Amino acid sequence: LTASGTVTLGGEVYTPGWYRSTTSGTGWYSQAHGGGIFMDEGTTVKVYGGKNFGLQGASITGVGNLTFSSANPTISASSYFVAPGGAYFSSGTVYTEAAIQARGGISNDSGNCGGNVCINESMTVSGSTTASSFVYTSDRRLKENVIPIASALEKINALKGIHFTWKKDGKPDYGFIAQEVEKAEPDLVVTSEDKDKTKAVKYGNITAILVEAIKELWTKFDSSVKLQDQSMVNLKVSLENHERKISNLEKRVSALEESSQAPSRIPAGK
Repeated sequence: LTASGTVTLGGEVYTPGWYRSTTSGTGWYSQAHGGGIFMDEGTTVKVYGGKNFGLQGASITGVGNLTFSSANPTISASSYFVAPGGAYFSSGTVYTEAAIQARGGISNDSGNCGGNVCINESMTVSGSTTASSFVYTSDRRLKENVIPIASALEKINALKGIHFTWKKDGKPDYGFIAQEVEKAEPDLVVTSEDKDKTKAVKYGNITAILVEAIKELWTKFDSSVKLQDQSMVNLKVSLENHERKISNLEKRVSALEESSQAPSRIPAGK
């Protein structure tokens, strides 16, 4: 069938071969919904009309690349988005309303971590996390009800550091028991939303309490040193007074000795 204009069919079209579009920028188009699939260059199949490309109960499998070139592309999946060979993002930002499971890690082309990973909610890591530095958001403009930490030394004394072994791998470690920390300082403990309500300790936040505890110790030490210094001054003054008294007594004893040894001047026979 060859036609130079529009062909309108009232039923379905079946073909054992390809449906081919011979003109760039054309393809399959849904008149009812205003979207379609087309190609306007030799490497990428595109979605027309600002629509999303969705799969229901199926998957995309291929050896090439899946490229999104629009300003805010979206991948929607009711279960998992799985990329056995890895997912590569040359630019832009990856957003997720659920979880990202990266069993092989997140890295750049060189195999090292590169770029930024922005997470607005919580991130759970079952293994180790390694970084050249850990930076905490601490801008004054983000805080309110700011007050000094009172009785910091008492708070530190309420914590009990332990040595233990992890059940999952048998590795020894140091730390705290979250439930015990929660009883002493509830603000240092976070309870996750998992089915077990696993608890975690804000180890980094303990630094603020430690700083104030050290300052309290320094105040006590400084007061003690000043008191000892004053005691030393008082003792020195007391010793000097005793030394003067001893010196005066020694002079009086010496004078008495000289007086007792002097010859008598009373005339004989008197």
